[in-house]
Amino acid sequence: MALNLFGVIFNDHDHGPIPGTELVVVRDLAAIVTEVPYATQEPDDAHVTRMSDVIAEYQMRSAILPAPVGVVFRSNDSVRRWLELHYVALSDALSFVDDRVVGRVHVWRPGPPEDRETGSDLASAAAESLRALRRSAANWLACPPRAWRPVSSTRCAMRASPMPKRWGQPVCRSSN
Repeated sequence: MALNLFGVIFNDHDHGPIPGTELVVVRDLAAIVTEVPYATQEPDDAHVTRMSDVIAEYQMRSAILPAPVGVVFRSNDSVRRWLELHYVALSDALSFVDDRVVGRVHVWRPGPPEDRETGSDLASAAAESLRALRRSAANWLACPPRAWRPVSSTRCAMRASPMPKRWGQPVCRSSN
């Protein structure tokens, strides 16, 4: 049987694998895998939902580096060799994301679809939101305008945990 990779975590001896998965351990890293036939794994809804559920469950415990959908290894030895080969990069990446969270801000106006994302007031609100988040952000990304989204209104920020309670609430509201 082949192994489908969900992601990589630091090996925490206090927690075992969740049901339906197993851990392939190399030093202090563990690959989260499950047995599958050795074949191309199509990213259908069921497969993507299963991956999301497994990643969310492990994310509740600790930092995780999720794998792309459909990564399959031939055997445990293949996974172990891959973990050994990429040990330093994976360890550094896990150390970077450990105790960090990601937030996304999307600003829009209630009302008809054609009026939801137009106007300089939206760009101003998005910029103010990012300015408030930037103080504690380790990194941030502004999504460029698109034809369907004329105002650059989406912002992402990564910051150290814990996430402030206000991150789940609106920063400002439009009076429209």
